[in-house]
Amino acid sequence: MKPSTTEPPTINHQPLKRLLIHIPVGIITGAFTWLNPAAGILFGVGFIAYEVTQGGDPHRDIKGWLWGLGVAGAWWFFFAVIGSTPGAP
Repeated sequence: MKPSTTEPPTINHQPLKRLLIHIPVGIITGAFTWLNPAAGILFGVGFIAYEVTQGGDPHRDIKGWLWGLGVAGAWWFFFAVIGSTPGAP
């Protein structure tokens, strides 16, 4: 009888890497939106259009982008609470 040689399961880190790579893009989009809303919207729409037409699994990249946008939104909320928003005297 041959002993079983089962290998330990491997973890695919590719989805996590793709998510982490796109978080800064979401933060940059949030910064653009904070400084100039039209630029932020244009950058965001351009990013989504690029991801959808690129092929593959755009939902993974867009999920990372949304995480970054959420982080930027939390920073914006913090600065709005302490009174340091753009255009404020």
